[in-house]
Amino acid sequence: MGGCGKRETPVEAGIRTQTLHLGNGSEPRDLDPHIAVSVTESNILLSLFEGLVNYSADGRGIVPAAAERWEISPDGKTYTFHLRAGLRWSNGDPLTADDFLYSFRRILEPPLGAELAIYGDWVVGGQDYREGKTHDLAAVGFRAPDPLTFVVELKNRSPFFLALLAQNPFYPVHRATIEKFNAYTRREANWTQPGSLVSNGPFQLAAWRVNDAVVVRKNPQYWDAANVRLNEAQFHPIDNADSEERAFRGGLLHVTRNLPQVKLDGYRQEHSPLVLADPLVHTKYIDFRVTKAPFDDPRVRRAFALAVDRQALVANVMRDGSRVADSLSVPGSGVSAVYNARTRLPYDPEKARALLAQAGFPKGVGFPVRRLTFTAAHPSEQAQVEAMQAMWQKELGVRVDLVNVEEKVWLNTMRTKDYEMLVDGWNGINDPVDLMQLFLSTSPNNSSGWAAADYDREFAAAGSAGSDAERDVHLQALDALLIDQLPMVPLYHWNQNYLVHPAVRGYEANIMGWHLLNRVELRKG
Repeated sequence: MGGCGKRETPVEAGIRTQTLHLGNGSEPRDLDPHIAVSVTESNILLSLFEGLVNYSADGRGIVPAAAERWEISPDGKTYTFHLRAGLRWSNGDPLTADDFLYSFRRILEPPLGAELAIYGDWVVGGQDYREGKTHDLAAVGFRAPDPLTFVVELKNRSPFFLALLAQNPFYPVHRATIEKFNAYTRREANWTQPGSLVSNGPFQLAAWRVNDAVVVRKNPQYWDAANVRLNEAQFHPIDNADSEERAFRGGLLHVTRNLPQVKLDGYRQEHSPLVLADPLVHTKYIDFRVTKAPFDDPRVRRAFALAVDRQALVANVMRDGSRVADSLSVPGSGVSAVYNARTRLPYDPEKARALLAQAGFPKGVGFPVRRLTFTAAHPSEQAQVEAMQAMWQKELGVRVDLVNVEEKVWLNTMRTKDYEMLVDGWNGINDPVDLMQLFLSTSPNNSSGWAAADYDREFAAAGSAGSDAERDVHLQALDALLIDQLPMVPLYHWNQNYLVHPAVRGYEANIMGWHLLNRVELRKG
């Protein structure tokens, strides 16, 4: 008789044992916080590590984390952080300001090649060290005057800097572990495996079962462990939105990463309380490899850009609440002042055809077949690229082949710049400078290869602006330069929809898409 009873699902068992099951897209590449750039990695790192500060529940504000308080100098250039007393690593070692000093310096090491090391450019001496112009770490504006005090000196007033510090490049790493694995300037050194990884967040790494789950368990050494309700979280790599939704309905997941478009319509019609959406500070765009023909010609890039009907893409293909992107920057973003770009990319297929003809390809005759590389991270991304493929064929008479790759391959393709066109995206902080740094000539995240001295000058001027009004002038100039030269085609600002089980409490909509699991618990009723 007992063998005929209903089998307990992982979701049901999880509620009983406080074990959260989450869909997490693709298999993570690595769990080194200083080189991680993908969302799938960041989701896991959020549970394992903690920086000086963190985002509020909705992602719009900054709250204390490893630092219990801080002061900012009147000129906005000096940040003094006071660490919590008694901080410890997951192995019980004391965590002090020296650990942050060691870690922040590691981020800037040129041999490590951390893509997000550019965040250190706002710090005195940071850019010169990152670019190898100086080798004197003492000249970089990081100091640890005592075990509980950490000081950062900035080149200019940067009101968004606290938001940068909440990002994973500024998580501390355990010095003894890094040195044991000779990983200070070396990638993929195996120090991030279970049994080796030492972290400081609310959870610690328990298991990494490839193509099954990354398992994290409550860290008893965490300073706020008494208020962490979950005992365990399992991140499952499910890169197909349909499979993920079926896993949710089958009792395998408490939270999905995405929701397929065809299912979203049905959930909406039912007014389902299971659907949650993050109105992300995110721009999806297409990168052109501008150093190779035919996309070294601005007329060709503009022709491709003007032929994309982004309104139709969002309204007819996606239908998920995402907003059309007329510029790279996200409307309404900005920490100290709201920013909205005035220069916008139009939809003009007639002008697109004229430009392509001027470039020597009337009606697309003689234009070589191009490739668009993408990874189907978004549930409708396959449909999106097929729609754009049809637009280019119809309006320009050109053929574009679609190349769908796994996320790991896509990340490597970006890093090596081995593509012709690439569907890219950036989930930035709530300030336009984070997206705009992508196209600096010195940015490790500049995948297009585009470089313009006037763009670099305007970015520097925006950083040193003495007022929000002056800063706005330079930000507007940056957006105008991007729309004029079009090293990329802005597509949309993503509204990410996903499913959350009713028993999950404390998992709230967040403009960063970052959900801190130390705020989550599983509870029925």
